Amino acid sequence: MVLYCFLGFELDNKAREKGSSFDRILRQRAVNYLKTAEEHSLRLMESTYDKKKLELVKRIDKLRNNIVKIRGDIEFGSFISMPTLRSGRRFRTEAPTRADEEIPRMLLIGEMILLECRNLFEKLQATEKQVEVSETEALESLSKAEDSLSKIEQLQLSRSSSTSTTLDSIISSYQENVNALETLAKKEDLAALERSQLTETFLSETGSPFERLFSLVSRKSTFEKEITDTILLIGENLRTKTGGLVRLPDLYTMVKAVKPSLKINLEDVENVVIKLEKKGAIPGLREASGIKIVEFVPVTATPDQDVILVMASDKGHLKIEEVLLDTKWTHERAERALKQLEELGIAKYDMAAHRWDFQAFFSNNK
Repeated sequence: MVLYCFLGFELDNKAREKGSSFDRILRQRAVNYLKTAEEHSLRLMESTYDKKKLELVKRIDKLRNNIVKIRGDIEFGSFISMPTLRSGRRFRTEAPTRADEEIPRMLLIGEMILLECRNLFEKLQATEKQVEVSETEALESLSKAEDSLSKIEQLQLSRSSSTSTTLDSIISSYQENVNALETLAKKEDLAALERSQLTETFLSETGSPFERLFSLVSRKSTFEKEITDTILLIGENLRTKTGGLVRLPDLYTMVKAVKPSLKINLEDVENVVIKLEKKGAIPGLREASGIKIVEFVPVTATPDQDVILVMASDKGHLKIEEVLLDTKWTHERAERALKQLEELGIAKYDMAAHRWDFQAFFSNNK
């Protein structure tokens, strides 16, 4: 999990009080930005209504209502005063509690909310300027403000969650543009705020909570690039060997063999394959008999060829008699489908065994 490095703090009463104080500062700053954002949204509604831009009016009104709601949640909610922490104060215990472990995570969420509240304010400010010039640009800027508010709502929701799943998914959205996160932190001078408010307990040798987060997000981008480069390299080698097809588990094994230093799992490889597919770098994933298959070259398979691929995915080879038995096709139809796959480089005929081999489905494919 992204937040593993924030657990295990042993906090004394002074550190707990510092964390609570920092929490209040973060919330107050966030609320101030939301109040200003609300004012901008009201002015925007007035100007767009006068210009009869009804689509903008509706969206801005909805945004303003959501800003008011989330502002109340942030302003009047305290995510540090949890029952276990209050119990720890009452009995003056120095033993770490679950609340102690949660405080660094909660403070990080507070920092992320603050940065997004500032981002929301800036996007609404930009929308207010652009609405006088271009409705298209105003709508684009408003969409960014809506996205920012959505992140604030998700972050607020993750405060009540016992896991960091929600926070992980939000943080991952910054990986395509890590600089945006760093720019927001610099504008808010978050590093200086942390140094002035937090004790050495929170400011470890590996940095403050946000510095550690930023380092981890940045590293993950590099990490994904390594996986991407390795997968594309493997894909080039598989074009002639298997016709550009490989089972996802086998691709994972190959990536591990090429880059043994990478600490990855099957899901990491699948996520990168999906991203490559979205970018149009590879055709992507298909599924046969429950097995996920990665395509590195487009396979414009006919329905008959698809049936053959599903059958072959189980053991990696087929005899024409097996195809005839399972499909009830004519001999000519079965042979045509097999030979077409042979021409595509996906199947190879083994004269000695009288069968077609599908290298993509050999589990020992290296």
